[in-house]
Amino acid sequence: MASCDVPAANTSGFILTNDGLLSGPGISLSFTTDENGYFKVSHKGKADKLNSFMVRVQGSSDVLKVSGLPGDNKDLGRIYINPFPTNFIIKLNVQNSYSENDTLVIRDFASPNNFATKLIAGPFTNGFLDSVINHEFAKFPLHFSELNSYSGPFYSVPFLVRSLPAYIGDHKVGNFNIAPICSGEFAEVTLVID
Repeated sequence: MASCDVPAANTSGFILTNDGLLSGPGISLSFTTDENGYFKVSHKGKADKLNSFMVRVQGSSDVLKVSGLPGDNKDLGRIYINPFPTNFIIKLNVQNSYSENDTLVIRDFASPNNFATKLIAGPFTNGFLDSVINHEFAKFPLHFSELNSYSGPFYSVPFLVRSLPAYIGDHKVGNFNIAPICSGEFAEVTLVID
C-alpha cells in the first residue's frame, strides 16, 4: 500500500532471504505489483531459506521484516511502503504532583517541527493531556507479527519534568502500541509522573 487507501501500483521491489540478512548473498526474489498493489513470488528450494526474509521496495528502504514464518505459502497481508497515520491520546498518571516550580516538557505534536516542545506548568493532575491525530508513523521496517496483530507497531513518547532552580530533569518515556494500522482508532499512552 502506498497509503491507507491507495495501492502501490506497478511498484518494483524484491525479497531478500535470510542468507543475505546474516552472512551470505542470500536469494533475491524480484517482484512488480499489479494495478491493485498485489504481487506474488515463487521459489523452489529449501523451505528454511524463506522462513526469515526482508521485503525491500525500489526508492525505499526495508519496509517489512519477516522472521520464523512457517509453511509454504506466506501471505503477508498489506505491506505499507510509506509512513502511515496513527492516532493516540496522551494521559497523565500523577503519583507526585510537584509544584509551580516544575514544568512538564513534551513534544508538541501539533507543530510541523519535530523538535518543538510543549511546556506544562506544575502542579500536575491526573487526566487527559493531548490527542494526536494523523501522526505519521515512520518506523520501518515493520515486523510481520506487528503488521498483522491487533496491537500494532510499538511507539514511544519521550518527556521530562524539570524543576527550578535546575533547568534539567529526568528523561522518561511512555511506551505503547499504536492502534491497528489505518483503522482511525486511537491508542492510549499514559505518562507516569513520579
